[in-house]
This record gives sequence, structure tokens and C-alpha cells, in this order.
Amino acid sequence: MSDTHHWEKPARAKLWQQRNADEKAEWVKAELQRMRSLYAMLSSQVQEIGRKVKAIRNGLKEKQ
Repeated sequence: MSDTHHWEKPARAKLWQQRNADEKAEWVKAELQRMRSLYAMLSSQVQEIGRKVKAIRNGLKEKQ
């Protein structure tokens, strides 16, 4: 096992200032894709919650 603590940066990590323009662009593209995926997942979950709330409301109306 390594002597590196989990809170320390690995030796291969570069500071933002040390990255060239292409590396920065690739990082930004990857982050945008990650955010798109996260947004899609959250949007899907919100829609599912909305459907469940609607079903509950309809069930309550039928019981009245």
C-alpha cells in the first residue's frame, strides 16, 4: 500500500495553472458531459416523482 494519505494530491495531479489550453479544454468538456448526465438523471427522477404525486392525488380523489 502507498504512503500517500487520501487527502494528499497524487503525484500525477497537475495544478490548473500548470495545464496547457488543450488539457483545460478537455477537462471542461468532461465536466460539461458529467453535468449533462447528472441533469438528465435528476430530470428523470423529478418526472417520476411528479407521476407518483399525481397517482397519489388521483387515489385520494377516488376515495372521497
